[in-house]
Amino acid sequence: MKERFRILKEHFLVLYKLVDEFGVRVAKEHIFLLASGVAFNIILCIIPLLLVASAVISAFTDSVALGETLNRVLSDTLPPNQLSREFIESTLKELHIAFQFSSLAGWIGGFGLLWTSSALFSTMRTGLNAIFSIKTPKFFLVYKLQDIGLTLILMVLLLLSSFVAPISTFIGSIGQNILPSNIFGWISGATVHLVGLASSVLFFFFVYQFIPNKHLPRRMIYTATLLCTGLWELARFGFAWYLENVGAFGKVYGVYAIVFTIAVWIYYSALITLISAEAAEFLYEKHTKHIKSLVKPVIGSKSDEG
Repeated sequence: MKERFRILKEHFLVLYKLVDEFGVRVAKEHIFLLASGVAFNIILCIIPLLLVASAVISAFTDSVALGETLNRVLSDTLPPNQLSREFIESTLKELHIAFQFSSLAGWIGGFGLLWTSSALFSTMRTGLNAIFSIKTPKFFLVYKLQDIGLTLILMVLLLLSSFVAPISTFIGSIGQNILPSNIFGWISGATVHLVGLASSVLFFFFVYQFIPNKHLPRRMIYTATLLCTGLWELARFGFAWYLENVGAFGKVYGVYAIVFTIAVWIYYSALITLISAEAAEFLYEKHTKHIKSLVKPVIGSKSDEG
């Protein structure tokens, strides 16, 4: 019994030291301050990004597919609560009005929107470069063009996702005729959640793979992606539960409750993205150090035999 307690105590002390060391790193890197800067830029870029995405998708699909795509993307991104649903509904309505009255001047201004929305990747690159201690030796215009390219790639991915709705509807119509209603309902609900989870994994992999100025080790990218996806999904449902059961933003902020809620959630998302990157680097360094400590005795024993 005493031996088990001693082992448990040792494991607890090791875990405590790791958490304390990681906390010192987070404070040293000013993660919370970086997250606030990233969140502020995301808030500035979110409307231009939605406008550019709407323009690209509407050029290849109809308004119904556009609405379904943006509704699905926003629903998978925001906390699942009433305030988010109201925000999505009002956003889609405003975008529909904007494209009803679009003109040549609006399309000419599309490049300006593209330039502005690409700042989303610029600010995320700044935060990730600071965490991974990556320098930016190139001229700023090179990185800006790279950010515009990443924005266009994101638009293409959103365009491809617009075809998910008709395909899923077609498959669902077949399954509804074959499977019992209760089994079909369970499979349909699970598929929706799995598609949303897969979208989150792909997006965060995209962030850690392409946004930093240099390629990171695969192990670090995979760790950051899985950590970020797990923490982000937990935070999304946890924040939704808090808003539904504890938070009283509607009473305090009134009509501005939606804006405040979205702003807080964007900050949480930025913080989770940066903390996951820091944790992935921390774990990668510990793993590398452990491997080196195992290799050195082997090398030393071979030299002794020689």
